[in-house]
Amino acid sequence: MNKRALIQKINKQRFDALTYAKHPHAEMIGREVEWYSDSAENVLGAVVLDLTDNDWSWVVLGRDEAALFRAIDFAVSIPSVAKARKILRERMLKHTKTGKSTFPQGDVIRQKNLLFKPAVPPSKLCKHFKILLNAHHQAARGIIREIGFALADVDGNFTQQFQTTAFNARLWELFIYAFLHEQRFLLDRSHNRPDYVGEKLGFGLCVEAVTVNPSAKFSEPQPETPEAPKKT
Repeated sequence: MNKRALIQKINKQRFDALTYAKHPHAEMIGREVEWYSDSAENVLGAVVLDLTDNDWSWVVLGRDEAALFRAIDFAVSIPSVAKARKILRERMLKHTKTGKSTFPQGDVIRQKNLLFKPAVPPSKLCKHFKILLNAHHQAARGIIREIGFALADVDGNFTQQFQTTAFNARLWELFIYAFLHEQRFLLDRSHNRPDYVGEKLGFGLCVEAVTVNPSAKFSEPQPETPEAPKKT
């Protein structure tokens, strides 16, 4: 078997979609230049240029108890990108060969957010959530699942509401979380009001996610024909 075939290069977009636990200030000290994954995406890796010393480092990431990708192996002060790349592949292969899909960190105190694990009987599922379960939306489910892993459920009912009565509101919260993460805000999720409290470059931010639901009934009478004016 070709050992190198087990480790494949991926693009930055895919790597970012899987690493919502990455610290937003990490790019200030190092710039990622190459990204890798094993075929099952249980182990990720990156080659990083140290912006302070202008040398190279590498990091291997695996899922912790909450399914977030975090560092499980790394090295710094490597003289060339070629050497960093070679060692990274070797270390990723070593971790991949263990067959593990979880690499416990020992500091995780919250439960894993499984947004698509049934939390209610099928009869109570929101119709929009049922649409998302369609096979055609596998890619969307994958991205939402990863964001859900990173989002601490401070209310204790996020999954249940996402699947039932508050699908739109919870989906909006997931979008805002992803946006703030991509904008490099450092978020504090230790409380449940407002939805997001964050900080970037010394400036604070508070966000309350709000949605407007459509009215259940229309009080205004509809025209009898396309040409007829509405009755008043």
